[in-house]
Formats: sequence, structure tokens, C-alpha cells
Amino acid sequence: MKNYKLKAMLLMAVLLCSVPAFAEEYVELNDLYYTLNNDGTAQVRSAKDGIITAVIPEKITYEGKDYSVTSIGEGAFTRCNYMVSVTIPFSVINIEEDAFLGCNRLFAYHYKKDGTATLLRVGNASTEIKETYSIPEKVTHEGKDYTVTSIGKYAFLNCGNLASIAIPNSVISIGTNAFSGCSRLFAYQYKKDGTATLLKVGNKTNEILGKTIYNIPEKVTHEGKEYVVTSIGDYAFQDCRSISFIIPNTVTSIGRYAFSGCIGLASITIPSSVSNIGEGAFWGCSRLFAYQYKKDGTATLLKIGNLTAEISGKGTYNIPEKVTHEGKDYTVTSIESCAFENCSSLISVTIPNSVTNIGESAFSFCSSLASVFLPNSLTSIEKSTFHECSNLTSVIIPSSVTSIGDYAFYWCNSLASVIIPSSVTSIGNDAFFHCENLVSVSIPNSVTSIGDFAFWCCYNLTFVTIPNSVTSIGESAFMDCSSLTSVTIPNSVTNIASRAFENCSSLASVIIPNSVTSIGERAFFRCNNLISVSIPNSVTSINDDVFSICSSLTSITIPNSVISIGSGAFSGCSSLASVIIPNSVISIGSGAFSGCSSLASVIIPNSVTSIKDKTFSNCSSLESFTIPSSITSLGNSAFFGCSSLKRLVSMAATPPICGERVFVNINKRECTLYVPEESINTYKTTPQWNAFYNIETGIKAVPTSTSAIEVERYTIDGKRITSPQKGINIIRMSDGTVKKVIVKNK
Repeated sequence: MKNYKLKAMLLMAVLLCSVPAFAEEYVELNDLYYTLNNDGTAQVRSAKDGIITAVIPEKITYEGKDYSVTSIGEGAFTRCNYMVSVTIPFSVINIEEDAFLGCNRLFAYHYKKDGTATLLRVGNASTEIKETYSIPEKVTHEGKDYTVTSIGKYAFLNCGNLASIAIPNSVISIGTNAFSGCSRLFAYQYKKDGTATLLKVGNKTNEILGKTIYNIPEKVTHEGKEYVVTSIGDYAFQDCRSISFIIPNTVTSIGRYAFSGCIGLASITIPSSVSNIGEGAFWGCSRLFAYQYKKDGTATLLKIGNLTAEISGKGTYNIPEKVTHEGKDYTVTSIESCAFENCSSLISVTIPNSVTNIGESAFSFCSSLASVFLPNSLTSIEKSTFHECSNLTSVIIPSSVTSIGDYAFYWCNSLASVIIPSSVTSIGNDAFFHCENLVSVSIPNSVTSIGDFAFWCCYNLTFVTIPNSVTSIGESAFMDCSSLTSVTIPNSVTNIASRAFENCSSLASVIIPNSVTSIGERAFFRCNNLISVSIPNSVTSINDDVFSICSSLTSITIPNSVISIGSGAFSGCSSLASVIIPNSVISIGSGAFSGCSSLASVIIPNSVTSIKDKTFSNCSSLESFTIPSSITSLGNSAFFGCSSLKRLVSMAATPPICGERVFVNINKRECTLYVPEESINTYKTTPQWNAFYNIETGIKAVPTSTSAIEVERYTIDGKRITSPQKGINIIRMSDGTVKKVIVKNK
């Protein structure tokens, strides 16, 4: 028998933002941990430290349900320093970033159904790595040949002794950072079409050491055949600190971070043939001042390093509209990614109207930048454009801008005001994260989506207007906005994502419209000032911890549309005095009302069949409780700590099965247990029930209705349907009861 264990893993809050740890359930099997998804798939999440050999199965079974293993999560094996091999099944179709980062002893391929293979990892401490390494065109696995078509991300990371590598023509893709840190490697990739990519010239190669200039050739010869050099690979010249470069006209693309860390690079000529320059190509080139001049008469400001004469010691920089090169004028139309990154002395910058594009992270870490003029020609603010510009106090976004990218104003903690024009349609993830001085923000009617974490940790944000155009509020969008006092969610919104308003401790009122069909986990977690909330009829389930620790919440209206209440949904709502659960509800999660210390009255409908672990634990004001006849089991500590309970009524003819410590800390001398008269002797002899000193009759078991008819039908996820649908169907009957049925065929 395979032994499974259900555990809770704490995902610690990051980026110095004071939020509670999040608990996520996962399954452990043979030293691997899996996240289980609602669609029947599973992801390898992590592995035990010290694992040497990992065998990932095609599927796992938990609580009688099969899950297909389809992915390996980000950083899943990062800490597995001793792992030497991993077996990956055909079912795995996605391997996320950094999955095998740090696996220095690992040598592994990923074999696929289509007969191809990816070289995943050749660790710098593996037995395979030598000074010279040749990747085979085909590899054999379990008697079958596979063609090697790709090299994975970080495949040869930090293989410092690797000096040369042979890559077969079958390889058509090379992952990012594949040769990062290979300081002695000098390598090209030769392709079938007669072109070549300069993959790596390490800073400890003979080509670089002692040289002041490196001339990239137009053509290279390999095995008697000439290849035209058309591209420079990712991280190709990383940390080649004291050298300059000549790039030929044959090159059309420069990879990500190709010249990053070349701190001695003062000038470079990019030929007009180059049409693509990867993100951060000149990141950390602190002495470089360079433009790229193009055939169409335009120019891109590539880099103006923080140690250049143009920036160093100066507070202001005006980007010119035109620049002259070799007697010809060029119009400046774009600013390259990371162009001004780390220009810590820059206080203000003026961008001309000719500029239509500013690249990612263009002004990131410009810690003194207080003001910036953005021209009307600009169409978007890209990812991380002003990332950690900690002195930026205000910004006016021009009406030409249609989108604000992820992390655009991330951690601009002096930003007090921002005007978002009606041209903007989307606000990206983390766009205004930790803008702790931002007091108010008006989102225009043009915006349709607010990204995940968009305003997370905006501690002083007191007012926000969400327009009717918005259809979704992203995960943790306003999390930790501890000064936000009220929010009106418009009728256009259909989904409030997980943790959207978590820790909004000043939020006193919220209106949830009928358009909302889903409220995510912890959406209003720890909104300590929230007094009342009405859940609309459009909502079919109240998810886990939605209103947990809303300590001022005194009343809650649960509509007849709700069929399930999640685990911990109202736990810690210490002011909640009463709650009526409608007949539509068939499931109440564990700990749903745990710690509701003011709860004096609660009605459970006959549609519920079990009271789960800790559902009403520490409801210390609960004086009377009726267990309906439909209940068949009580979970562990279900009524633990209900110290004021004086009257407990069980309508069930058969005593519900009890878990551990169900009635602990209930005064069983003062609390009278009322049971059906025909069942009194059974209760008196059943463990835990027989602990009550006073067991009395006076009630009768409720008979099951035989004449009720079906009035409504739902799928398991709460979607209303008009006819039986394959799978689990939830049926509401005319007598108010609810039942589950399994439909095998439509």
C-alpha cells in the first residue's frame, strides 16, 4: 500500500511586507510533495532535502481520486544538492522556471511522447561534465531512441571548467541562462540554415583575457563549412568587464543580458541590421553611453550608465529629440530596457514627444528620481519601468497610454499621487505595490481589469474608486491597504479573487453586487472593522477563510444560492452573534465558525450531513444547539470549548459518529442532551454521547420526506443546470432538502 500524508506547508510572506503566512495543502509520496488541482492534475511542488534519486509517477491517487502529474513547479528541486537522477513521465508537459536550479550533481533528460528529448541539467558536480562536452543528437531511454531538440534553462549553470561544447543540428531551442556562469566557455551554435549564434565567450577564455577589444566575426568555419553569425546569445559576454566589442552587420539579434556586467564598456556601435535587443542586454554597464541608429532615421537610447559623464554628479537629464551620428540626424523614438537603471544621482528627466516606447526597467532603482515628464506620444508604461524609484512623489500618465505594466511603480514608496487617464484599460500585477504614501486613486471607466497585488501594501490608501468597466479584481489587489475605510464594488465585477482585501483593517463597509459569482479564499480575511456584509444571491459558495478574523462582524446574510461554506470561512469572527444557514447549504467546512466567541444562535439545515473538524470549536457563548436528523458524523473537536452550552439537541435517530474530543470543555453536568425518545438507550451507551449526565427525550426523529420533488439542479462547482449532467449533480428538493447524485451518462 502506498502511504500518503496530508500536510500543511507555510508559504512565508515575501518582500518585507507584513502579511501572515499562507497555508497550502499538499500530498507527500516517496519524498516528493504534490499540489492537487481541481481539474484532476497534480504538480510536483518540492522534494525532501537530501533526495538522491527522484522518480516522478505518471499519476498519484489521493482519497480514491486519481491525479495526473502534468507539471514540475518553480524551484521544485532547488535545494536537492545531492540528487543525481530524475525520471520524468510523459504526462509532464510543463517544467517551470528554476525547477532544477542548484542541482549541481544532476544529469538528466526529459523524454517526450513525440520522440524528442530536452537536456535538462548537466550539473557542475555531475560525473558527466568535463572540459569538453558533446551533446548527442540522439539518446536512448528504455530501449527507445529520442532526438535531442532542446537545452533547458540553466542546463549548464556555473559549469566553470567547461571550455567547449558541441551542439548537434537537431537542437532548435536553448533555454535562458543555459550557459550562465560558464566563465571558460567559448562556443557557437551552428544551424542547418547556415547561420550561427555566438552562445558564450566567458570572461576567463583566451579570447577575452588580456584583450581590450573583441571583434565578433561575420562568418565562422565549422567542420569545413562557413556559417554566418546572425545572433548573440543570452548572457554571451556576461561580466566581461574590461573590454569593448565590435558587432558585424550580419547580426540581427542580441540576447537577454548579453553584455550585462561589462562595467568597462564605454561605447559600442550597434549595426542597423539588429532588429531585436533582449531585456537587460546592457544591464550593469555603468560606463556605457550608447544609441542604436537605424536605417529608417530613428534612434534608440540604449544605455546611459550611472558612471558616465552625462549622468554622474548631475541631477537632471534631458533626452534630446534628435541626435546626430556621422553627419546624419536621427529622431529618438525609444528608450531601451534598463537604459537608466541604477542612476542614483538622477533627480529629474525629460522625455521628448518623439519617444513612443520606453523599455522594461528603464528607470529602475533610480533612487533619487523625484519627477519625470512623460510625453503624449507614449502608448504604454512597461514592466518595472519605475521599479523602486523610492523618491518619486508624483506622476502624470499621459492620455496616450493604454496599459500600465506589471511592477510599473513597484515600491515607489514616496509616490503620493498618480493620475490615471481614461485611455488606460489595464493595470498590471504589482503595478503600485508598496506605494505606501499613495492616499487616493481614481481608476477610470476604461479599465477592465485590476491585476494581482496591484495596490498591495499601499498602507495609506484611504479611498479608491472602482468603475463599472472593471470585471475582475485580482488576487491580493488591495491586500494590506490598512487605511482603506470603504469600497464599492460595481455591478460589472463577476469575480473577487483570493485575498483581494485581506488585512484591510480599517474597512468598515463593503457592498458586493449581484454580478459577483465568486469570492476567493481569504478575500476579506482580517478586515477587523468590517461590521456587516450581505452576500448576493449570485454567489454559490463561500470559500475558505473569506471572512476569517473579521472581529467586528456582527451580522452576515447567507442567501439561498449558497451550497457550500468553506473551511474557516467565519473563524475568529468574535462579534458574530447569530447566523442562519439556508437549506441550500450541503457542506460546511472544518473550522467554519471556530472562535466565534459571541455566537449565541445558529441554525443548521437538514441538507447538511456532517459537522466537520472544529466547525464550532471555542464558540464560548453558544448556549443551545440543534443537530439536525441529517447529520451522520461529528468531526474532531467539532464543539470543543463551547463552555456555555446548556442545551444540545440531536434529532438523529442513530447517534452521529464522533471524532476525537468532540465535546471537550463542555460542562456535561450542566448541559442537557435531548435525543429522540426511541434512541435514548443507544445514546446512553455510545461513546462521547454517554458522557452527558443528563440525557432526556421529548423529541422525535424527523422522518425523511418521500413526496418531495426536484426544483433546482447544480454542478459540483455551483453552476445551475437544467438537466442531468455527467459527474456529481447537486439537487435541491421542494421540501428544502439537498442531495448529491452521481450521473454516469448525460
